[in-house]
Amino acid sequence: MVLLLAGGSIYLLQRTTGLLMFRLIDALGLMGCVDSLRASVTTMPEFFVYNLPGGLWSASYVLLADALFGSQPMSVRLAWGSLIPLIGLTSELLQAAGLCPGTADWQDALCYGVPYIVYVLCLTWK
Repeated sequence: MVLLLAGGSIYLLQRTTGLLMFRLIDALGLMGCVDSLRASVTTMPEFFVYNLPGGLWSASYVLLADALFGSQPMSVRLAWGSLIPLIGLTSELLQAAGLCPGTADWQDALCYGVPYIVYVLCLTWK
């Protein structure tokens, strides 16, 4: 949950208010609170704003999958743990090929993949 909240907080406090989530926040009448929080935060480096949240969300998913499937055989744990990192990596590859909207970024791909690689290494070393 901490990783999920950290990634969400970065989006909330640092990303442009043109994102869809800010329309929802505004519809809920919370934009004034968000604006106050955003005014009190210093700007973070681009990597932390644009790449790190995806890595934090990927890591939180890998940990959740391990918690849910931790008693299963390693192949099952690895398969479920790979789902979100693979989706993130696939979207970056599709963006690079021009088959998916967005801008391909190797740092995003790295942030999606590293949590899973660390997970695989931890399971292997156990």
